[in-house]
Amino acid sequence: LASVEPGTGKIRAMAVSREYGGGKGQTVINYATDYNYGGSRGFQDGSTHKVFTTAAALAEGYGSEYKIYSPLTIGGFHADRNCEGKRVPADGWSPTNFTEEGDNGQFGVITMREALRRSVNTFYAQMEQKVGLCDVVSMATAAGIHRADGKPQHEFLPYTLGINEVSPLTVADAYATMAARGVHCDPIAIDSMIGRDGKPLPVPSGNCKQAIDPKVADATVDIMRSVMEKGGYGYAMDLNDNRAAGGKTGTTNNNIAVWYSGVTPQLATSVWLGNPDDYNFKMADITIGGTFYPRVLGSKVPGPIWKEMMDAALTGAPKLQFHPADPAVLRGTQGPGASGPGKMTYKYNPYAKPKIGDTPTGKDKPAKNSKKGAQSSSTPSQSNKPTSTPSDNPTSTPSDDPTSTSTPGTPQSAVL
Repeated sequence: LASVEPGTGKIRAMAVSREYGGGKGQTVINYATDYNYGGSRGFQDGSTHKVFTTAAALAEGYGSEYKIYSPLTIGGFHADRNCEGKRVPADGWSPTNFTEEGDNGQFGVITMREALRRSVNTFYAQMEQKVGLCDVVSMATAAGIHRADGKPQHEFLPYTLGINEVSPLTVADAYATMAARGVHCDPIAIDSMIGRDGKPLPVPSGNCKQAIDPKVADATVDIMRSVMEKGGYGYAMDLNDNRAAGGKTGTTNNNIAVWYSGVTPQLATSVWLGNPDDYNFKMADITIGGTFYPRVLGSKVPGPIWKEMMDAALTGAPKLQFHPADPAVLRGTQGPGASGPGKMTYKYNPYAKPKIGDTPTGKDKPAKNSKKGAQSSSTPSQSNKPTSTPSDNPTSTPSDDPTSTSTPGTPQSAVL
């Protein structure tokens, strides 16, 4: 677990469940941070990564209610280009939705807001193709995402589903960027130091800078808040005092790594759960803390840990509100997308007013839209994008949680 203060980069909490030491069940590794800081080589973050595809889509004019036909499994993807301009083959990639719902992962025509709320893999695979792989990578990088082992990110088509090994601190930091209206700060652990002579010593700076368009960040957070509303996979993590919060579940293939990450205006926290000693350990038919789980999901164990921690950490803290999203950004400029009503399980009309913060009816609210948003030198040019895109009404079908993928030679990941 790691918590970061949006707008400053101050690390407010960092913890692992193992005691320090070299004995059985102990560790000398801080699994919450990067390898160079005494941490591990990271863990795939699964569908927590869909937040960055959402931001990239908003930045390019795809509104929160933009609709794409999203079946159980889908293929037919075309090659794309990474941020070096090199061709990235599709290699027959065909992601699948994971869900325990009665629709069996057959979501049909669904909006982007609803796709994030219910973590629809086939929606986000198609949205990445519309936006462009490099644009999604650039948005995530601008927010603060990087691999825990310090190596370049893997830039393959499943990128949107969280194929790179990252640390909880990195995810918390990147989510904090969204909560801070696009201002990214490097995580810092030291406020001040005093030398033996009583004089202050230099300490690291957060190097805070505007990395993402504020309106894009605002709209992204607004959609993240919908994840924690009724019908969203983060609904059970709604904070006790009903303060403004947004989040996202994450579950990788075979339930090997599960996450819950989320934000309030003053705190961003990411929780990872898995077996760091075995990167192939499947968390199914397992007992954790005396409770049996047929399958561990981001909403089942990491989510409740996130809620318990955030409820305690924010007790007595001011109930701040996020900056309202710009309705124009939520609405977008790319049109409605696929034909059909779109699934909006909790909304009363497509373009209701944006959320305004902590009000008695602060649940059950609407959507947003935007322009180019990652204010980074690595933002890709339109010329690098392939011209073809999967149809909004494809014949094959996708899904919703741990991503089933089958791309030869490609890192596999993620989902819920």
